[in-house]
Amino acid sequence: MSRLILNLKVKLMNRRNIVFIIIPAVSILLILILWFSLGTVFRQGTVERPKIVAILKTTERVVDFWKVLEQGIFQAAEDFEVDIEMTGPSKEGNIDEQIEIINRAIDSKPDVIILAAADYNKLVSPVERAVSLGIPVLTVDSFVNSDAPLSQIGTANFEAGGKLAVYLKEKLPEKSKLGILSYVRESSTAIEREQGLRAGVSGYFEVMPTLYNNDNIETAAQHLIGLQQLDSPPEAIVALNEVTARGILSGLSAINKPATSIFLTFDSNINIIESIENGQIDGTIVQKPYNMGYQAVKTAVNLLNGETPSKKIDTGSELVTSENLFSPVIQKLIFPTGSSNE
Repeated sequence: MSRLILNLKVKLMNRRNIVFIIIPAVSILLILILWFSLGTVFRQGTVERPKIVAILKTTERVVDFWKVLEQGIFQAAEDFEVDIEMTGPSKEGNIDEQIEIINRAIDSKPDVIILAAADYNKLVSPVERAVSLGIPVLTVDSFVNSDAPLSQIGTANFEAGGKLAVYLKEKLPEKSKLGILSYVRESSTAIEREQGLRAGVSGYFEVMPTLYNNDNIETAAQHLIGLQQLDSPPEAIVALNEVTARGILSGLSAINKPATSIFLTFDSNINIIESIENGQIDGTIVQKPYNMGYQAVKTAVNLLNGETPSKKIDTGSELVTSENLFSPVIQKLIFPTGSSNE
């Protein structure tokens, strides 16, 4: 009897020892599983946060347009929780530098490239290379001569140029002379704006040869002065971007005699708006750069989530003159408050 009791005690002790061994072992195993699971989640979270490289025409922020477009990009990046690398050439006309930047971006293997192309034709090769390597490219503001980009996000520039043509035909008689001051010759925005303007005044005005300033304010000012010093100055002069508009204002301040031409521009900054108010400039096409930048990132995120983007996304524009300058809609457009719908 005593031997039986002793055997039972031994068995119970052995079971307790086994339990004491198993419980810590299971606990350690559970801790290890939890640790590896958390590590995997953390690593997956890092990998799954998309990386987007935004390559603009320039890193200079002397032009308000690029400042506001950049704000839209960063706000969208925050809203949609993506990583943005913002880059671009030092000057807007540095096309070769932008090509090098695109090639470096391709080597970094981002999820999407957003590009404001400095040249309509020369940027085709690096863009098509990116797409061939499986990196989607979206173009914003300025486009390339290729179907490789999945979407063009920006102003309908041909139509915007047409708005200026309508305004001029309402203000001037037939056979009036029109001077066009442009910036980078092969920029898609410059090409389309001029095409829209010329199409709208074809057969109505005498259009002078286009003058290009390569996005240089001083050159634009000299072009303006040269036109105004002709024996028969053009009745209207159109500047096709903000830098050229600033050149017009600089040139006007250097002229001793009052200018008699109608002056129209693209884009807006405080000086352009004040010049419309005081009558130096008759009107300007105001784009929506904040919306442009925001929509570019939003489109990239939707693309990564499996949606097919629209081939063209028009972010809108308005002709601003002294007649509508102080309307609430135009004031909100000129001084955006940070809404992607503006």
